[in-house]
Amino acid sequence: LAYWTSSAVLVVRASAGAVLQRASTAGLVPSPDELLASRWSAAFAAVAGVLVFLSMTSSHTSVDTQLLRSYREIDPRLLAHALSLSGQHNASAELVICIMVVENLQRPPWFRRLERLRGRLRRGKPWTYGVMQVRAIQPLTDRQSIERAIPMLADTRRRPNEDEVAHAFRTVPTMVAYNSNPTFLSQLAMANWTLQDYGLLPVSTPTP
Repeated sequence: LAYWTSSAVLVVRASAGAVLQRASTAGLVPSPDELLASRWSAAFAAVAGVLVFLSMTSSHTSVDTQLLRSYREIDPRLLAHALSLSGQHNASAELVICIMVVENLQRPPWFRRLERLRGRLRRGKPWTYGVMQVRAIQPLTDRQSIERAIPMLADTRRRPNEDEVAHAFRTVPTMVAYNSNPTFLSQLAMANWTLQDYGLLPVSTPTP
């Protein structure tokens, strides 16, 4: 997984020659509802952004400690559900757990609650939700996000007689399609190393 994730980072950085920016389509004179929604979004971004920045940049908390704390914050029932669905969809259980840990680190439970509140206030606009940060028009629970995310990662489990390099080349496109952000992919690699060192990842076995 570490080799695979590192390969994904290189692919993204090599192929991303420019950062795509979405142009605003809002009118010059917004309606009262739009104005309220925009104020809410601004407040949400400001408050949540500051709190996440402070928690992520604490000089007293190492990366390993943050990742381990993130893992332990996730409801064990969600982890069990994710592992069960991974088996059904032939998805890499290691990959699924690492994604959950990284997304939970970036957007802890209180942050995801704010995201769901924002989604209810700004209906009809797609946002990302849940512990696996799946894009949807309607707010999703953590469990729903897992159920939507894992089919996107289908067939990422290592095959019989497939070496690590071949597995990486086969699964990189799936990961880039899921989330092409280089920072996310780098954190995914760190999560794999940390959780593996502490024996918190499921045993990786090739597909029978």
